[in-house]
Amino acid sequence: MSDLSFLEWDSSFFSEKIGKITCYETDTEDYLTQLLQKAKQEGYQLIYLFDASKTKINDSVCSNFNGKLVDTKIIFKKSITQKKRIVDSHIQSYLANDISKEINELAYLSGTYSRFKIDENFTSKNFIDLYDEWVRKSITREIADEVFVYIEQSKILGFVTVSVKNNIGSIGLIAVNPKHQGKKIGSHLLNQVELFLTSKNITELQVPTQKANQLACDFYIRNGFEKKSNQNIYHFNLM
Repeated sequence: MSDLSFLEWDSSFFSEKIGKITCYETDTEDYLTQLLQKAKQEGYQLIYLFDASKTKINDSVCSNFNGKLVDTKIIFKKSITQKKRIVDSHIQSYLANDISKEINELAYLSGTYSRFKIDENFTSKNFIDLYDEWVRKSITREIADEVFVYIEQSKILGFVTVSVKNNIGSIGLIAVNPKHQGKKIGSHLLNQVELFLTSKNITELQVPTQKANQLACDFYIRNGFEKKSNQNIYHFNLM
């Protein structure tokens, strides 16, 4: 059954008490109501609810606790092999200690459909600060094992971050300058990620995206990915 857990990092970063509930098929509407009531009594201001049951949360629960569906997250996966791949001379590892303006702008672009941008309870500053932190921790390799950039005429036109955990590669952020889309820069970046992973004998690559981001979904399917899972995510604003 579900339980309520305190999210220390989110609470500290956004300066409000934030918790998490994962909803399972065995959870009844009454039980979820009890958990949300408990959260409200304990002073939680925001609850992320991850629905593992693959069914939408009852409208009455959302109405009673100011909740709404903010994201349907899709995980795409791909099996990768040691086949010979072309190395693109435009792509290199990002090794600078400072974060370029181009990378920050690409990061914001990658978050266009993020629940932290969709939910109006988060300010534009909240969104920007979150993605700035995500980029910073990726560049310093705190949450990423590698960061690749695509460069033309000394300008960064695209970038991707990748991490490895439990023998699975995962893409964190990926984006291409809108003025240069259609040149297969994104596909070249994916190819570089696969080269990196095969060098470490990793044979599976995953990437999360939002169902609402149809262009991204189509992009991954074109590049040989298939859907692994999907999950509805709700935000309950209890203030």
